[in-house]
Amino acid sequence: MSARRIWMFRTAVVAVFMANAVHAVAADTWLEAKSPNFTVVSNASDKKARNVAWQFEQIRSAIEKGMPWARVKLNRPILIIAVKNEASMKEMAPAYWEKGDIHPASVLSTLGDRHYILLRTDVEAEDREGLNPYSQAYWSYSALIIDSSFRRPLPLWFSRGLAAVLSNSIVRDNEIQFGRVLPRFVRVMQQQPRLRLEQLLAVDQKAEYFTTEPSRTRFDAQCWLLMHYMLFGDGEQGNWMRVNTLSTELTEGKPSPDAIKDAYGSIEKLDNDSIRYVNQGRMKYVRLQVDGGVPAEKYPIRNLTDGEADAARAGFHVSTGRLVEAQTLLTRAMQQDTKHAALHEIEGMTFDRENKPAAAKEAYQKAVDLNSSDFYVYLRLAILSLPTNDRTTLATTQKLLAKSIALNDAFAPSFSALANVQLQLNQPDAALGLAERAVTLEPGQFNYRLLVARVLLRLSRRDDARKTAMEALELALTDQQRQAAQALLNSIERPAVAGGVVGGVVGGGRAFASPGPPAPPPPAGVIRVGGSVKAPAKVKDVRAVYPAIAQSARVQGAVLVEATISPDGTVQNARVLRSIPLLDEAALDAVRQWEFAPTTVNGQRVPVIMTVTVNFSLP
Repeated sequence: MSARRIWMFRTAVVAVFMANAVHAVAADTWLEAKSPNFTVVSNASDKKARNVAWQFEQIRSAIEKGMPWARVKLNRPILIIAVKNEASMKEMAPAYWEKGDIHPASVLSTLGDRHYILLRTDVEAEDREGLNPYSQAYWSYSALIIDSSFRRPLPLWFSRGLAAVLSNSIVRDNEIQFGRVLPRFVRVMQQQPRLRLEQLLAVDQKAEYFTTEPSRTRFDAQCWLLMHYMLFGDGEQGNWMRVNTLSTELTEGKPSPDAIKDAYGSIEKLDNDSIRYVNQGRMKYVRLQVDGGVPAEKYPIRNLTDGEADAARAGFHVSTGRLVEAQTLLTRAMQQDTKHAALHEIEGMTFDRENKPAAAKEAYQKAVDLNSSDFYVYLRLAILSLPTNDRTTLATTQKLLAKSIALNDAFAPSFSALANVQLQLNQPDAALGLAERAVTLEPGQFNYRLLVARVLLRLSRRDDARKTAMEALELALTDQQRQAAQALLNSIERPAVAGGVVGGVVGGGRAFASPGPPAPPPPAGVIRVGGSVKAPAKVKDVRAVYPAIAQSARVQGAVLVEATISPDGTVQNARVLRSIPLLDEAALDAVRQWEFAPTTVNGQRVPVIMTVTVNFSLP
């Protein structure tokens, strides 16, 4: 069924829903405020929209100044949707009203082309008591920066503790109150049991203490206290410098106990001092002058068309998995204007979420034909055109990826994908610079490091390839990644074969993995599921472990994985086809443990390739 017929069908399905839900918000006027680093879309006043953008600019500036390691330029833009009241918040994030009593003032979610921060503008007065009503959004924003700033993931206690401290920073007209105390965590630390510091340092994302309540809250409270004391507790001027040095040692692989002993001398003393700090009732914070950049009143404001407003809201709904609401907004907007690129951009991402690649490709092509300025649209259209051996298609894909990079030069998957296309076009010299740029942008990503090693081997630079493959091996997080790196090292040691081709990316990566380099054809004897070959039944299911950093950042959605199933029903190989930030590796870890009923063809068991979906949903 074509994309247009699908949309005609949807129009009929959602007609009743539109008559009620859409009409209720039809009278809202939506506007856009732009600061140097943030875009705010709002149905509140222009003053409030500008103030929201200004507050996030101040937090960004303070993090950049206080933490020289922080990469405050994220790999995709942030769109803040600032709604005027609780009713608008409920319309944008209905799940919180459907499932429980938690009605948040802010939510963060991520789609392929941007991060979304949804918040209410009518709760800002609550910070008079020293509590930031946007603390959840600040926590998530800080977690995004922390996660993108290091070659290796920081230990859980450090990353969550620092994000928690930053979350209750309050922006005033003339100052930033950095690290205000969180009373609920103070109460937890004073009234509930805690871990010894050695135990706290050993907790990881899979530990039951972290994955279950109420111990999860106690863990977060203790991490917050430890980091708060490190930053503000002993009154020394070098606190921040010492924490920065500690972060460097941790990301270089030094175990937490050893790094803490180097910085603070004694784990036991640090533990006792932090508890004494919270019990004495005189916890500190710092006041920083606001950044004297562009004043909020100078931020440009413009009214959005109905189509622009609907596209922005629909994108957020897609990012949170609310496809019915997204389809409602898109259908209404397309009845009025089919020439709006943003509508087709979100349409394509909706089809992506529904695992309808042909329809998604058609929608992305329409957006490109309408001169889309969304980098992700060009990347996805290129990926959906692969794999292919047709040189004309490869040349077109090359141009699409170059356009994606021109629109956003901070997104590593675009560089990785273009490097793979250059390899297929027999242009390894051009591929090397692209692959190295992907590593520069995401130095902790295994896939990109291994890709550089493969390109170097293709260029017959064996010593450099060996060194880079060893670096990739050090970054490997799974057995499959370690096996892939070792296999490349073995091939480097073998004599070169004339005319040999080395390319592609093996194995899955951490968050923000490439949306999929050109997939190699199935190995001889492997059959792709489809037609008369039915997908095998799953006989063993293993649920994906939700990464803590993804939960903190409110990242959710579905990761699409291509799995090769061996004749005995075990998963022989798995690779990400459609990436969601921070969730890829958890999805791959789960899929590799699944088992299926063997597939038989003509009475013989055969290996098959199929796509599977791993869903992550927040409560």
